[in-house]
Amino acid sequence: MKGENYIIRNASDFSTEERNKFKKIVLSKGEVSEKTFDGLMQKNPIILFFPNTNVVKGVGALKIPN
Repeated sequence: MKGENYIIRNASDFSTEERNKFKKIVLSKGEVSEKTFDGLMQKNPIILFFPNTNVVKGVGALKIPN
């Protein structure tokens, strides 16, 4: 699904480059431990880029906890 001001979809539907961009942002803000990040992403959460994956002003996720 693509919104006018955001892009939201399952993690597996983003490219490796886009997922790496998401990872870099989330880890840099201390939101998730680097030790647990890859395991959480394997659960294929829904992630959001605002406004898009080229110009990122914010990200979000509906994570599936361990």
